[in-house]
Amino acid sequence: MAAAAWGSAGAEVVTADPTYPGLGLYAEALGGKVVRVPHDPAFRTDLAAMEARVGPATRLVYVCNPANPTGTVVDPAALRSFCERVSAKAVVVVDEAYRDYPDAARFASMLPLVKRGLNVVVTYTFSKLHGLAGLRVGTAMTTPALSGALRKVRMGGAPLAVSNVAVAAASASLDDTAFLESCRRRTVAGREALAAFLREEGLPTPPSETNFVFVPMPSGAPELARALEERGVRVSPRDPKLGLRVTVGTEEDMVRFRAAFREARAALASA
Repeated sequence: MAAAAWGSAGAEVVTADPTYPGLGLYAEALGGKVVRVPHDPAFRTDLAAMEARVGPATRLVYVCNPANPTGTVVDPAALRSFCERVSAKAVVVVDEAYRDYPDAARFASMLPLVKRGLNVVVTYTFSKLHGLAGLRVGTAMTTPALSGALRKVRMGGAPLAVSNVAVAAASASLDDTAFLESCRRRTVAGREALAAFLREEGLPTPPSETNFVFVPMPSGAPELARALEERGVRVSPRDPKLGLRVTVGTEEDMVRFRAAFREARAALASA
């Protein structure tokens, strides 16, 4: 909906690269131009470089924080200042799909900027911690003016309308705080164990604040992904030039992953 409202023909959209692809793909399908800005060397969103690419034609700036697929976060104060400056020139969408996972000392939601009336949209999904991915339900918090622009797009037939069943399920999940905290705790423990395993395998990873771990691999990522799939394990080769994204599963899933990972790498090394 944000792409339809502010990223269609004649407009520029500035995003990180790589990032969650949905908004950029919609904008391009609608005739918009997507300006993709590489991450910094630590695989964090490069806010300064993104701001430098904002120009007269820019209508929308998209920041995924925590970042997908790298799992990193940006400094809260730096992101706040970025939004304050850039929202005077374009609408800033901050995608907080993974906001339930970061350590509180390293992450802050940008919702207070919405309350201040800035041109900021903060999005969230129930597909991650809440486990409702199949229902396709999420939220967008913004100012009355920007909300009106989104409603016009929705009334015009934009995709991803939310069903009453999805709304009821999302509302119920918000009340089950014990379940959510249990899921978060187990996911974070699994994430740290996964990162430790990858380090043991000689593959250091950037610090993740999500439910997945990004494995930097300048080469060989597609081949490893295929070798894993042949062994019944699927990972996300989101950007084959950069590496793989491995989502944290159950303890049984991760035992299977570790065995398949070692076997796949050994097979590729001997090929």
